[in-house]
Amino acid sequence: MSKVTSVTGAVIWSLVILGYGTLFCLGSLDNARGPYFQDIILDLGLSDTQASVLFAMTSSMGFIAGRLVPRWVGQFRLVPVVRGGLLVMGVGFASISLAHSLLGLAVTSALFGLGFGILNVAENLLILEGAKGPVRRRLFSGLHGMYAVASLISPLIPALLFKLGWGWRDAFVAYLTIVLLGL
Repeated sequence: MSKVTSVTGAVIWSLVILGYGTLFCLGSLDNARGPYFQDIILDLGLSDTQASVLFAMTSSMGFIAGRLVPRWVGQFRLVPVVRGGLLVMGVGFASISLAHSLLGLAVTSALFGLGFGILNVAENLLILEGAKGPVRRRLFSGLHGMYAVASLISPLIPALLFKLGWGWRDAFVAYLTIVLLGL
């Protein structure tokens, strides 16, 4: 048996692909908020400090959700937790478009953060469960390279949507498409 066969035989590719796709979705949505920040401030009539709740609530809720992932995985198994996280993240991100006040922005950002936090932990668990032996380290490196790929591609989407005349609300709903492709 060749070394290539023995290394690839130690990988459950469906989990690895799900992990990579999940991180691409997460990275795309994470990087999409920045280009629309000024539009959100103007539309909702918020100060920079108030509008920063878009990032603060996401991070805070993400931290809390990340701590709960091991419990949820034990109760529901890994793949359903990942799919649930993708769904919550996508719906949360799209629901930000419904915000018309600081409170609405905070609540919808928290929902986005819940899914975001689940996926931040679960994508690593997918690789941990899906790969054994020396290939695992390479797959972890590739996984985190996927965030870089999403970061490079993600400015192109707002640029296109701006060119088409789409506002931030329509764009946030459109990003749900990326998540649905990941499900």
